[in-house]
Amino acid sequence: MASVFYFTNGATADSVESLAQALEQIDDDTFRYHCNQEKNDFYNWIQTGLQDRETAAKIKRIKSRKGLIKKLRA
Repeated sequence: MASVFYFTNGATADSVESLAQALEQIDDDTFRYHCNQEKNDFYNWIQTGLQDRETAAKIKRIKSRKGLIKKLRA
């Protein structure tokens, strides 16, 4: 069974690519809720939900939406 990421606005993602697509669509408040100085839900989900430690390590310290999208698509 695939792991699903649930955004606070109701959007979902079930892969790295669908996460990148969703990040292009969500508003700034939703992004900041999931990625800020205290937490990085995207990193946690990729590492534990998708069990993709390589991609998780690449995005661990990224706190901007554009930077995150760029790295996810690299």
